[in-house]
Amino acid sequence: VKDAPGSVLAGLRFFLEPVIVSLNFLTGMKDYEDISMIGLSGGGWTTTLVAALDQRIAYSCSVAGTMPVYYRRNGSIGDIEQYIPELYRDMAGYQDLYVLCSSGKQRKHLQVLNRYDDCCFGIAQQEPERDYDADAGKIASDVRDALKTIGAESSFELKIDEKALNHQISSWTLHEVILKDLTTGQ
Repeated sequence: VKDAPGSVLAGLRFFLEPVIVSLNFLTGMKDYEDISMIGLSGGGWTTTLVAALDQRIAYSCSVAGTMPVYYRRNGSIGDIEQYIPELYRDMAGYQDLYVLCSSGKQRKHLQVLNRYDDCCFGIAQQEPERDYDADAGKIASDVRDALKTIGAESSFELKIDEKALNHQISSWTLHEVILKDLTTGQ
């Protein structure tokens, strides 16, 4: 069945196919011990989904890329992937994806939300009556509890970047979070 432009399959293929083909090509050329993936925005969403599907991804980091659509003010969206109901209704919600991309032996997923993001998590997207920090903390706690329940030897972290001025990877996230994780393994 050929997928029509704008269909669910077209959206998934647009984001996932190049990454999966590249991973398969690279791992076919050399036997890597582990693979790390980092992505911003749609690339962050792709990183989370690919890591959930592929146990070869030992470390994954999504920056401003997987914020549930119900956190978005007035239906504001970044990319179309946020509105694929078949994926989130029939396959998995974000918390399930976080558990999947973190589970396994010595795997880690890091989710970074930018406080001043003008696309995903940022203040401009937040309804005044919601406590987003508490909600994000609850999501992180629930994911860590689920990992303990299934006996996963892995971790999930959620950090809020106060330094990024908009929809970007800040120097703080790059140097004090991602590179520190990659070089120390913590």
